[in-house]
Amino acid sequence: MSLYIIIDPMTTYIGDDVAIGEGTVIHPNTVIAAGTRIGRGCVIGPMAHVREGCRIGDNCVVGTFVQLKNTCLGNGTVVTHHAYLGDCDVGENVNVGCMVVTANYDGKAKHKTVIGDGAFLGCHTTLVAPVTVGAGAWTAAGSVITEDVPDGALGIARSRQTLKDGWAEGRR
Repeated sequence: MSLYIIIDPMTTYIGDDVAIGEGTVIHPNTVIAAGTRIGRGCVIGPMAHVREGCRIGDNCVVGTFVQLKNTCLGNGTVVTHHAYLGDCDVGENVNVGCMVVTANYDGKAKHKTVIGDGAFLGCHTTLVAPVTVGAGAWTAAGSVITEDVPDGALGIARSRQTLKDGWAEGRR
């Protein structure tokens, strides 16, 4: 009897020396690269790509269309869907909203992102590394975070909406 469940072994690819904890469920169309460590009680979603250098703590969720590369997720962290986390250290009990992206490559070098315990990353946040989001901090939806967000703070980084009345007339 296996200690973890693979829903569809025909569409799931697990690399050499991957360790998967007891009670973890691996959904179809998932790729888990060699050397990855996944804790107990996790859910790895369909179409997830867990690349090299990843460590996933206990009771985490890696959802649909999530890609992790060289990233550590602390216990209880949730990355439910449509996200890319590369070169990250993510604390425990972090909520990563949909469309969260770490911009970790500047064209010459990779940079690290650190996210503290209990942080909440709003939908469509881009974290431009190197950057730190502190413990218990939040980012507002649609923000491009380029500076550290201190513990317990809210990081908002988006421009104000501008309306141009009548602009669309004659352009149809």
